Amino acid sequence: GEVCMDGSCDGNFACGDASIGIVVGGCSGDYACRYVTNIPEIMDSCIGYGSCYSAAYNGGSIGGIFNSCNGTSSCGYAAYDGGMIGTIQDSCIEDNACYSAAFNSGTIEGIVSSCNDVNGCSYTAAY
Repeated sequence: GEVCMDGSCDGNFACGDASIGIVVGGCSGDYACRYVTNIPEIMDSCIGYGSCYSAAYNGGSIGGIFNSCNGTSSCGYAAYDGGMIGTIQDSCIEDNACYSAAFNSGTIEGIVSSCNDVNGCSYTAAY
């Protein structure tokens, strides 16, 4: 993938073992995007410790993350293990806000302008 030299992928293992199409203004913080796969675009998102850790990993997919997932573990394990989330936009802006959403083969068409509270949508459509 492509990483813009704008502070993206900054932090210990921030983009370690990840496969992302393009990162602009994102994946900042220790383990922010570690093990992230099957996400074509991350823009101004995944900022904070483990914010998108293992998102869409192990057979999952997320259509794109835009201005979202900015908080500790905010989208960690989202769409993990075969889960699917269409797009995450202007959402999940608090700690654990969308943690494990669509985990283990769950499906969410999209998360748009929502889930902006601590633990707000964690485990939504999981299992």
